[in-house]
Amino acid sequence: MNIEKLKEAGIDYEAGLKRFANKSALYEKYLTKFFLDTSFADLGTYIAEKNTMEAFKCAHTLKGLSGNLSITSFYKLISVMVEELRNSNVESVDEMYDQLAKIYDSVRVSVLEPV
Repeated sequence: MNIEKLKEAGIDYEAGLKRFANKSALYEKYLTKFFLDTSFADLGTYIAEKNTMEAFKCAHTLKGLSGNLSITSFYKLISVMVEELRNSNVESVDEMYDQLAKIYDSVRVSVLEPV
């Protein structure tokens, strides 16, 4: 993985690596697995359906995953979304989801692009 590209996408590589006992292969494996999880796609579906409870569950999962992986750019916005959903403000998260999708795509390209 291109560490500079990861940093540009908002990943705190050193902090994430530290959480994985400085085992870069393990950390990078889980960075890749983040994009195999269906929570992000499910979040979009539940927001469109105005299903606050299920959207909250997905957002909360993504908050934990992105926090543990130090995907800081994503974590900051998903944390705000979790609180909005916790308060049943599903209408306020539509625009947030669009912003989150841009960050998600940027991070995905950085993580999954060949070196």
